[in-house]
Amino acid sequence: MIENYIEKEIMRQVKLTEYLYECKKLVISDVAKRLDVSFNTIKRDFDRLVFQLEDYIVSYEITKTHMTVWFDTIYTRYDLIKQIYSYSKF
Repeated sequence: MIENYIEKEIMRQVKLTEYLYECKKLVISDVAKRLDVSFNTIKRDFDRLVFQLEDYIVSYEITKTHMTVWFDTIYTRYDLIKQIYSYSKF
């Protein structure tokens, strides 16, 4: 299983990207619960994700309770995930 080798942070960012790619808008507390991490961890992951995928994002917003991302439609989910994995030390 790849999860045994890739950093937890990278795996969370991949899952967060997949959720945002499908749903566009997420409730932060729901994502934190689903990934079994704190509210603040999800917010940090979101900030890092926005930085790492800057060239792939048309617009984004984060409020006290929600996060929203609009990815450029020319990119597939695979393109986004591949970019996140490129930050792994593995």
